Parts: sequence; C-alpha cells; structure tokens
Amino acid sequence: MRNINLLAIIIVTILTMVGCGGGGSDQPSKPPVVEKEPRPQLKVEDVVVTYIANAIPGIKLTNTKGKITYQILDSSPANVVKLNDAGQIQILRTGLATIRATDTSEIYQSSQASFTINVEKAENTSLVANELNLAALDTTAHQLVVRGQKGPLTYSVKTGHESLIDINSDGKVTALGAVGEAIVEVTDAGDDNYLPQQINVKVVIHSVEADKLQFAPLEALYREGLTLEPTRLDSVDVESITYKIINSLPDDQVAEIFNPQQGNLTIKNVGQIEVEATATYSDAYDQKQQTATFAVVIKQGKRESLTVDEIVTHYSTDSYIYPTVSHSYGDVEYQVVTGGDVVELVQAGDAFKMKSVGTVVVEASEKSTRNYPASSIQFAIEVTPAQHIGIADTASSLSYKPALSLPLQFAGQKGQLTAVDALPAGLRVEANNLLVDKAGLYKLKFEDDGGELYLPTQFSLTLDVAKAAGENLPALSYGRVYAPNLQINLLKDLGLTHISQLDVIKNSQQDVASLLSDGVLQVHKAGKTQLTLRRAENDNYLAGAEQIVYVEITTAANRLKLSTDSVTMTWAANNPLIKGPVVEGDVGTLTYEFSAGAATDVVSLNTQTGEMRIQNTGTTRVKVKDSGNSQYAPGEVSFTVNIEQADNPVSVDYFKTTFSPDAAIIPLFSAPVDAQFRLINQASQTVAMPDINSGLLRIKNAGTYQVEVTYGSRNYKTKTVIVDGVIDKAKHPGLPTLVQTETFSPFKTITLDFGTAIGIRSYELAGANPIGFYDLDKANGTVTLKNYRKNTPISLNVKEDESQNYLAMPEQFVTVTVDFADAADIDVNHVITQEQTVIVSTLSAPQYEKLEESEFGLMAYRAVNEPTDSQLQQYGKGKVVYLDVKPVGIDDINQRKAILVHVARFDGCLSDLDTNSPDSVKAIDYDAAGYCTTGRSVRMTRISVINDSALQDNTAYELVEPLIYYRRGQREFLADDNGGFYTLPDVTYGVTKYGFPKSLYEWGIVQFNYQTTP
Repeated sequence: MRNINLLAIIIVTILTMVGCGGGGSDQPSKPPVVEKEPRPQLKVEDVVVTYIANAIPGIKLTNTKGKITYQILDSSPANVVKLNDAGQIQILRTGLATIRATDTSEIYQSSQASFTINVEKAENTSLVANELNLAALDTTAHQLVVRGQKGPLTYSVKTGHESLIDINSDGKVTALGAVGEAIVEVTDAGDDNYLPQQINVKVVIHSVEADKLQFAPLEALYREGLTLEPTRLDSVDVESITYKIINSLPDDQVAEIFNPQQGNLTIKNVGQIEVEATATYSDAYDQKQQTATFAVVIKQGKRESLTVDEIVTHYSTDSYIYPTVSHSYGDVEYQVVTGGDVVELVQAGDAFKMKSVGTVVVEASEKSTRNYPASSIQFAIEVTPAQHIGIADTASSLSYKPALSLPLQFAGQKGQLTAVDALPAGLRVEANNLLVDKAGLYKLKFEDDGGELYLPTQFSLTLDVAKAAGENLPALSYGRVYAPNLQINLLKDLGLTHISQLDVIKNSQQDVASLLSDGVLQVHKAGKTQLTLRRAENDNYLAGAEQIVYVEITTAANRLKLSTDSVTMTWAANNPLIKGPVVEGDVGTLTYEFSAGAATDVVSLNTQTGEMRIQNTGTTRVKVKDSGNSQYAPGEVSFTVNIEQADNPVSVDYFKTTFSPDAAIIPLFSAPVDAQFRLINQASQTVAMPDINSGLLRIKNAGTYQVEVTYGSRNYKTKTVIVDGVIDKAKHPGLPTLVQTETFSPFKTITLDFGTAIGIRSYELAGANPIGFYDLDKANGTVTLKNYRKNTPISLNVKEDESQNYLAMPEQFVTVTVDFADAADIDVNHVITQEQTVIVSTLSAPQYEKLEESEFGLMAYRAVNEPTDSQLQQYGKGKVVYLDVKPVGIDDINQRKAILVHVARFDGCLSDLDTNSPDSVKAIDYDAAGYCTTGRSVRMTRISVINDSALQDNTAYELVEPLIYYRRGQREFLADDNGGFYTLPDVTYGVTKYGFPKSLYEWGIVQFNYQTTP
C-alpha cells in the first residue's frame, strides 16, 4: 500500500471551514398558584454507582404523591450526569452530582429534596493482549500489542522469568536464547472513568529446527472481532505460503480464513482448529515445498459480569417491567427471590407484570454459552403507588324514596372513599353506601385513599335529591243522619296522625260541616258538601293529588239504604265485575248514573241494572235513584267506587351482549309501563345512561352493571327492581396494518405503529432478523437501527394481552421496511478512488468548535473485526472491515468480490497536525472522547485498502452497499456561529441554518470507484 501524506491539503481544508447561524428559545410562563393539601416531606436516598456509560441509576424515593422531575444543581467535574429526553438521570462520567427532585401533584403541595449521585470509577475489563510467540534465537525486538487500554501502559517481566525475555518501556520483547514460557505484567494507569488495571500476558519461546517450516501453536480467549495471524518461527525465505483449515472442532464455525495467501484467522466461536500451511521455495532450494500444521485453541472469553439496573417504577396495569441488562451474550433468565406477591414473571420470561406495590428481589442469570462463562446477579424492583388518574367531579340527581341509597362507587375509583368533611344532617354512610334520609341539595367532597396501588385523590359530589311525588289519600265518602254534635274523625280515617299532614283545598259547603284543627269533621246541619283534600308536602314528599271526600247529612233516615257507603276492589285485567252495595227500601224502578263531576273511566256502569265492570284504577261516585210510587216520592242515594292498583307483574331486563363501542342497549319490558331509570354507580364505567326516562344505555366497556328501574302505570303499583347486565368481551379485531415503512438514519428510533393497541402489546424480533442490527425496546415499543442492510425488513411477532374490552389477540407477523435515506438527509457523501483516503469531518468546522466527546462507528459492512497485532502496528487503531464490491453498473452476484479496508479515526487537536510528520496525530479508539481540551479540535477518518487481491486489474469496482460512518454523543448539540452549545433539557430550541439540536452529530456514506493496476 502506498503511504500518502495528505496532511498539508487537510490542514488548509480545515482552516478554511466557516459557518454561521444561531438559535434561541422562549421562556415558559409561570403556572398559577393553587392552594393544595399538605403532605409529608419528599425523601430521596443518596446514590453510589459504578461507572457504566449512559446507565440510568435507580433512584429510591419515599413519600411520593405525584410526578417526579429532576434538576441538576451541581456537578464536579462538569457533566457527570445529564437528563435524557424522558427526564431520567443518565450517567456520563465519574464524579459527584447534586440533584434536586421535585414531586408535583394536582392535589398535594409540591415537595423537594436534594440528593447526590456519586459515580465511582469502573474496572477496565477490556484490557487484553494476545500471547506472543518467539523463536529462541530470534534477537529481534517484537512489540507486545495491548488493546483496550484507558491510560498510559507500563511493562515488566514477572519475577523469576528475567532469564527468558527482556522488555523495554515501549513494550518490545526480546528473547534471550532460552526456551520456555514467561509472563509480562502489563499495567494500565486508567483514566477519569476507569481504575488502574493489570493483566499478565504469556510469552512463549520456542526452539526451531534448521530449514524446517515451523509455526507456533496459537491460543486465545474468545472476544468479538478477534482476528489471529499465523506466527512463523523459522526464517527461511519463501516465495509464498498458503493456508487452509484441515480440522475444526466441535464444528466448522470456529474460524475462517479470508485470504489463503495471508492466513489471518477470523475467529467466530470457541473451539479448536488445525491449520495447514504450505510454503513454496525458490529454485535455489532442493525442496520446493514444505507443509506444516499448527493448532489454534480458542477458549471461553473473559466477560464483564452481568449487570441489571435497579428498577423503581410506579404501579401500572397497562405495562410490563422489562429489566435493562448489560453485558449479556445470550438469553437471560429471571427468578423472583422475594416479593412474588408484587410481580409475576410473564410467560415469555423476559418481563414482569405488576400485581401489587412493594420491593422485589430478582436473580438474573445467564447460562454458560459457547463463548462465555455463566454469570448471575441479583437486583431489586421497587413498585410504588401510582399517581391516581383522578375521579371526575360528579353531579347526581335523584328522587327521594324510603331507604334511598347511593353506592360509594365512582368511575376511576381505586380504594375506599371517606368524606373530607362531616356529612350534613340527612345523609349517613353505612356499608359503603350513602344513605339519604332527607331530600335536598348536598355539596360534598370525598377522598379516595387509592387502595394499595394508587396515591389518594379528592373529588366533589353534588347530590340533588328531589322530593318524591306525594302519595294519594284513600277514597272516603260519608252518609250520616244529622244529630247534634255529630263528628267524623276524618284524620283517623285518612290514616294520618296530625292535621299538618293534610291540606284542605276546598270545602263546598262550610255550613254543612267544617274541619276542626284536630282533624275532626264537625257536622253543623243536614246537607251535602265536598271536601277537596290532599296529602301535605313534607321534607321528602311533594303534596299528593287532590282527592274529594263526599259528605251527605240527611235530616232523617233515608228510605233508600245501602249496605255500605263505598266498595273497593283491586284492578284486574279483562274488565271483571265489581259488586256494588245492596240497595234497600226501594219501591219503584232503580236507575244508576255517575254523580256530577265523577270520573267515568274507572268503571263501566249499566244505568238500568247497576252492573259495574272495572276499567281503570281510580275513584268515582255512583248515584242510585228510585222512581218511587203512588205512596212514596222518588229518592236517591250515592256510594263511592274505589279501584286500587294491582301488584305489578311486569318484568324488565337488559339482554346480555358483546362489547361494541357506544352501541345502544334498550330495556325490554313484558308489558307497556311508565318507567324511570337510575344507573347504579360504577367504579369501572361499563355503560352510560344519557336519558333516565328511556333507560337506553351506551356501551363504554365490557363488564357488569346494575340499573335501578322504577316503573308502574295507572293500574299497576309502582315497582322498583335492580337489573343486572353483562357485556362480554369482544373478539380482538386484529391489527389494522401489518407493514410499516421508514427511512434509515443511524440509531434512528422507530416507534412501532401498527394501529392503536387495545391490550398490552408486546413485540418479539422474529428469527429472520440479522443479529445485532436492531435493538427492540419492548417496554416502549420502539426499534433502534444499529446497522443497515439493503432489502432487509425488520421482522416482528406481535401479541396483545386480553384487555378490559377485548379477548387476547393471537400472534401476528409484521414487518418494518427500512429504505435508505434520501441524499438530502445524509451529511456527507464520499467516493473512494485510491488506496488511502482521509476524510475531514464536517465537525471540524468552526460552528462545532465547542463540541466535545463523541463516539465513532461504522455500519452497512459485511463483517468488521479487530486488526491483527501486525495490522495494529502498521495501521494503528481502528477496525478491519470486510466489504462486498462489484464491477461498476453490474449486478451479477457471481461477479461480486470482497476487499479489506482499515478504517481509522483521527480526532484530536488541530495544533498537533504537522505537514512534515504523517504520524503527528495518532489514531484513537472508536469510543474515545476524541476532542481537544487545549484548543480547536480536528476530526478525520482514514480509509485504507489493505487487501484487494481478489479484484481483477483494470476493472472499476463499487460497493454493493455504501459504507456508513457516524459520530454521535449522548448530549444534544446545536451548532451556531459562536462554536455551538449543548442544549438544556425541557427547553425548545428553534431551527437554525445548521438545523436542530442533535446527538447524531454527523453521518456520511462512502462509495467506491476503485480499480487495481498490474
């Protein structure tokens, strides 16, 4: 590969970058002050955690009443933590941060508490080095290649091994002539986030036979991206060597050789292989070829221990708890150690369903996988009472009746209700019912204690209890012969106890009889009078209907006599006969007629025979006339007919139905009646009743309900019944769409949208998805794009649990099609035409001058691996990327080839660039901070083609899919003409000419138009 010095051009390019623009935000207005209930002081425990980049620590709070928000008060050093888009605290680096937590509630006063988060340095488990194999007589100094260091390295030979090797301060090892194994102690000083770490590296010194092709056996611990290169021990000149794997255990998935002429081994899994190397010598040697084999043993890798974030969450019936697991390599299993009454593990085994509140201890364990040993850890889940969804202020209008009660159940109720203030006279509570002893208008306030699962809430209840319709007085009539001081106890006959219970509307003839203050009717003389009366209004009843009492006082005994002054019978259907009183003393022809003004629809009357048949309930008066004869003058007498209401045989029902939103349910009566309806209070609203007169219900949810129906008619007594209704859950309608289309950008978070979820929806990645391309957040229903492959949709299985109104949805298969972004959405587009290309990042421009840490990465490759030890020494830090290429414009899959490129990141200080020294800026790790603390930063990417041997000369090749690179961070940054700035949480920023705030600072694509020449 040609070593091309591009720095002079690069520096000029960086120094001429310019930019302008700006942004701002509006200050939010202050909310109005509302008088709220007192509450206990919020308490928060201080937190001590070990550094894990971007981890979200569990915060333990007590006495919470509402929504918790956080504010960073102090940080030493700066930016120890940040608040993410969800308002959660996220770890950025080690140090001490002081946080203020604020608890706000619609009911209770706000409360604040301050606490600290102490982020301690973590152990560096990524510090590794491959063993070094040397020939005993080789006096060349060989570099011990160490990876994953966080700080300066120091080297020393373990005591007792000094006779085998020597090592200098740069880590170069020299064999001293003896055969054996030595240990080099490598110490990493650590950095701001990681503790010092030491590892022991084995150095094997081999004896070598003269003129014999010989390789050292290789042994390594598995790690992702591991690539090993053959270690040849002899030093005889060869023209070429080819390599092939001749044995592989336990299967053929241990390693592969990309280039047989190079022999580098891409390690795929733990196992053992045997490699055969065939050397071809020049004509100067008698033996033209030699073959040698060497063993490669890959053992289980070291792993970081499984970690699971502590979980503090509010109770919810509508979501699962998904633990956030770090450092897992396979399936993680969970077992509830304590707190089984608080959560239960769902059938899939990867989430918990909340049952109650409290603290749970869970053991997470990952069984030993092929490449890593087992690991387990215990973590806590704390489920706290949820914010109450609230109960709407309620107004209820009722009519009084004896034993009237209102169940203390209201939509949204979670616990027991208690009156905030003492109940007024006329109301009392028994057995969770509000009993009404007196009609009136009541304005009450109740508190729902929330039960075990929810915080308390208060609401108002306005109860308007109207007086009931007054009862009718019994029908009476009196026929008496006048006598001095004749009195009739009217009050007693009416069934009343005090004159105040009676209203006298009219007395047609006061001189015949008058009503005394004690309810006694005093007769003054013979004659007729009609008393119009009604039952008086009282605390609970309106005045009754007017009733006429007929009074007839004669001077002497009437010749015509009746066996009774009145007849009474209960109404019955089919017009049955009612027997009138027996008439005595008649001498002529009897005729019958209704008295003047009497009702004519109560009974039918035969004027000749006096036969009566029941028509309707009510009271009427019948007059009997005798025509007399030659000896007696005509006469007449009257009697009252009273037809009472019959017991009500009518039944009413609401038929069972299946849930359908807002569908109507109508009451069904066995006969026509007049009815009024009252929906019994529901803690979970199943139906609504828009009209109390029709009884029509509108379906709101599946479940049960009760309706109080009061009904009757003229002929039937009023009847009150409670009707129980049932609404069954409906069959799930399924997803309205099974395909979602999105455009790609690195780390884009896609909110899965297959219609509104009815029950708790859960997603699983289907088996067809490429490993590591997507992160599925099951808790939030999102997928984060971590890689890209053309024409590869995201495959998911979707289920929904049974919900309040619908049965469970069977599993359905859905896809998310991810199309490549439009050119306008890509920051940079590069075409590679030569072996080495340096790309200056757009982030080197002045508008990004204040941008600090970032992470570099690649996407859309065939494979990516660590460089071998020799590649690391030759090209520096970076990744070796396998890319598929094809002749330009030709899509024949058979003409595709593979090339290897080394992609290095050069992010540092602009002042370090020197046009006379290509090595003035060193490549850095992809996850290094990558910015200058003493001046302006420069950010560059170098792409070097390191193996193009498979390509046909003089043929231009392009990538099958463009290579994607990016730089991103955890903090959102907004570029402007002053060098940009990091945005604040909960502040809305306008768009500038540099765009919106973003944490994906830059992403670009790399295409090839590349060819080799002989």
